[in-house]
Amino acid sequence: QRQIMFALLFNGFFFVLLASGLLAQLPNEPDIAVSFDVNLDGTSAMQYQYAELSMTARFNVMFENKSGYDCILYWVDDIDEQQQQQQRVWQADMAFPSVTNVETIPGHIFIFVLSSDPSTVLYRVRMSPYIDVVTLLRTEQMNAIDAHNKEQFYKAYYLQTGKRWKNYYPRNALRWPYLNATHIGQRITRVSQHSHVYAMDNAMRATLIDANQTFSQQLRAYKQQSTVASSQAQISDIEHHTFA
Repeated sequence: QRQIMFALLFNGFFFVLLASGLLAQLPNEPDIAVSFDVNLDGTSAMQYQYAELSMTARFNVMFENKSGYDCILYWVDDIDEQQQQQQRVWQADMAFPSVTNVETIPGHIFIFVLSSDPSTVLYRVRMSPYIDVVTLLRTEQMNAIDAHNKEQFYKAYYLQTGKRWKNYYPRNALRWPYLNATHIGQRITRVSQHSHVYAMDNAMRATLIDANQTFSQQLRAYKQQSTVASSQAQISDIEHHTFA
C-alpha cells in the first residue's frame, strides 16, 4: 500500500509538471484535457485529448452553395408563440455557385431555401461549435447524409486533432488500385467502368456556363479596378514627392 501511495503522489506531481509544460508550449493551440491513470500495480499511463469547445462562444462558419440552384440563406429565429411559426432572418442571397461567411453561436438554426420558391427548404442545419463549413450539395447527396453521425464525426475529429473538419462529409472511401505483377517488363491494362464526370442535363450545363461567365466578368472588372486604383496611387505618390 505504501508503494502504491508513493506512486500516486509521485505520478500526480509529474502529471502537474507535464500538463503545465504542455499548455505553456502551446499558447496558440486549443486547450488540452489531460488524464493520468494509475493502476494498482503502480504502473501509469497518460491520456489526453483536446478539450471540448464552448457552447456559448461566437465563431465563424462558411456556407457554400454547390447544389445547382440559386438559394437564399436564412437564420431561423425562435418560434413565435402567437403565430405558431418560425421567423426567418435573411443572411445572404446565394446564387449557384457562391460562398458566404456568417458569425454565429452554437444552437443557431440556418436554412437554405430556393430563390424561386422560398417555401421550399433544401437544407436545415443546427450550429455546433465543431462545424467550420456547411456545404449544400445536390439533393440526392444531402439526403444520404445522416445529420447525427455527421455531428458526432465533427466532434470526434476535433477532440482528436484540435482542428475543425474542413472537407466534405462523408468522404469517399480511399481506393488503392494496386496491381500484382508476375515478372519484370509485364504490361497490365486496366479498364474502369466508372466515369470521372457527372452527367448533366442541358439546364444544369447552361447554369454552369452562365455562372462561370458571370464570375469571369466580375473577376475581370475587379482586376481592372485594382489596376486603375494602383496606378492612381502611384501617380499620387509621385506628385507628392515632386511638389512636397
